[in-house]
Amino acid sequence: MRHRGSAGHLDVLARTYGVTGAQLVVRRMGEALTAETGVEEVGTTRTVSAHSRFPFGSLTKLFTATVIMQLSADGDIDLDAPLAGYLPELGTVAWRSATARQLLSHSAGLVADHEVASRSVSPRRYVLSCIREPPLTTPGTAFSYSNAGYVVLGHLIESVTGYCWREAVESFLAGPLGLRLSYADDLVGWTSVRAHAVEGDDAVPLEAELPAGWLPAGGIAGSALDLAALARLLMDDGAPTGVLDTRVATEMRQGVPGLEPFGLAEGWGAGLALYGDGWVGHDGNLDGVSANLRFHPETGAIVALTTNASSGTALWEDLWARLRPAAVTEPAPIRRRVVPDLSAYLANDYRNGGTRFEVHRGGFGELRLRDDSGFTARLLPSHKDVFTVHCSSAEMPTQLCRFLRDEWGGVTALQFSGRLAVRPKIRQLAG
Repeated sequence: MRHRGSAGHLDVLARTYGVTGAQLVVRRMGEALTAETGVEEVGTTRTVSAHSRFPFGSLTKLFTATVIMQLSADGDIDLDAPLAGYLPELGTVAWRSATARQLLSHSAGLVADHEVASRSVSPRRYVLSCIREPPLTTPGTAFSYSNAGYVVLGHLIESVTGYCWREAVESFLAGPLGLRLSYADDLVGWTSVRAHAVEGDDAVPLEAELPAGWLPAGGIAGSALDLAALARLLMDDGAPTGVLDTRVATEMRQGVPGLEPFGLAEGWGAGLALYGDGWVGHDGNLDGVSANLRFHPETGAIVALTTNASSGTALWEDLWARLRPAAVTEPAPIRRRVVPDLSAYLANDYRNGGTRFEVHRGGFGELRLRDDSGFTARLLPSHKDVFTVHCSSAEMPTQLCRFLRDEWGGVTALQFSGRLAVRPKIRQLAG
């Protein structure tokens, strides 16, 4: 059902944030309201429709996680068994002792964003390359968001089923649910929209590129309606029978005790982020596109948004603040300069695989953060060891980061955007 009010509201937000095109599904009290706005590509007349295919980015992980849980329900995978029993090619003891449940909840201690220098890489070849990276932490001890971990899960699906990952998603999920998905391994035509970098009043088309081998972690495209259908399955709300056991859907929504996905969510389950007040879901981003999903099993509410602009994340932040009842607001940061002694103490290199974050002192003792991609930001203190990350880009919302300490009070790691980055000597001990 299309609702004029929701369509008009999306139009206003898209103009406010310079979003080229978007889809929205809002389901409340059993009634689904849908809206679309804008065009698939700037400079064309191809208007966004309900079935335009937007890249989901990391929301792809929720599809991979659901297939893993289906295989677990059928007895094909023991979520708590060491991966070595299924993937004997894994290298180090830490890799071999990690479990599927830890991979699902980003607590296996794997690096975040390992990349392979090739245009086309199977999950198996990707894993064989990735296992050369020493682990960040002992499996099961800390949360660190990992794209690599979900490629390992994709390889696990292929090893257990004999299907390629894409065939498994189609056979076990997309087909039974009637989803119209496409996949990044098609290379051409896998998404019907172009990504856009928003720069002031201009939207510049670009390709929504996915690193080679990352298909199970970020390679699905589809519509907001497809995301809403997956949410209904995970709530056991009107989905086809026999696709996912109710017990399994409930298990996915239960947070793993002790995990702190700082900066991303309040908790994490078997593939699902927990946002508080009963809301669960996931987010996804690639260059110039974004996708967001929230659902509330107790009430059956769903919010799904897709956009094809770099400013789509800012639109989502505004939309979610308006739609979420009793939203929890982060306390305003204390805006004061960091004293020189503190900045000298925290300044260091922090690494996650091939990604390096440099924390250094700026003017007046202020802390600054930069990485090898060219990203730079100011770090302003909020409370003990927690800082707000202020980027110069207006399209990037303010985020939080924190520094972690050992039992003696020494700083051992930086946690930013859900990822742990450790000081090199700490990383060597973990390996």
